[in-house]
Amino acid sequence: MPRKRHWGLFLNSEEEEFSANCLLLKMRDRIFLFFSSATILAARQESGDGSTAQKCGQSMSDIATNRKARRDFHISEKFEAGIELKGTEVKSIRAGKINIGDSFVRVDRGEAWLYQCDIRPFEQASHEFHVPLRNRRLLLHKKEIRKLAALTDQRGATIVPLRFYWKNGRVKVELGVGKGKDQRDKREDLKQRVHNREVEREMARLHK
Repeated sequence: MPRKRHWGLFLNSEEEEFSANCLLLKMRDRIFLFFSSATILAARQESGDGSTAQKCGQSMSDIATNRKARRDFHISEKFEAGIELKGTEVKSIRAGKINIGDSFVRVDRGEAWLYQCDIRPFEQASHEFHVPLRNRRLLLHKKEIRKLAALTDQRGATIVPLRFYWKNGRVKVELGVGKGKDQRDKREDLKQRVHNREVEREMARLHK
């Protein structure tokens, strides 16, 4: 059987076909990993990993994230808000004593309020103590408050805090506006998370 020269080697037709198939498989795997990596990166950016702010030169770091909100709601719009806090609340936040898993936001009389945000008391406080679950006013422009009110009144959307974070030394709250997911949506999200983990493990294995 005649043998052809292929990459410095003499191969017969069967060997050449086998080599070509191996090359196609490698190319397919690389394309799969490329698009899967792009999907994971897009998901991370959508979840708010702070990369955009870091590129803009702003000092940001997460304090608390609301995984339950991202799991249970389709978030369509996001807003950044300040928040009125007492001194002991800021100290408790610095100590990591905050839980926003059950928190939600309502617009009342032209102001936005955060409910059910659990900031535990600061143990070293000498005389000032705060109520852990008190309602806290959010600081937004009037135009933003009117838009939030319209979204909740007209579209039946829900406002939830997605995360607390530091921005230039101040506590900020990322608000998400969205509607609740049904069970089918939650199952699809779970499948996507499992797929992303499998791709990340495969990428880590290939890069060893």
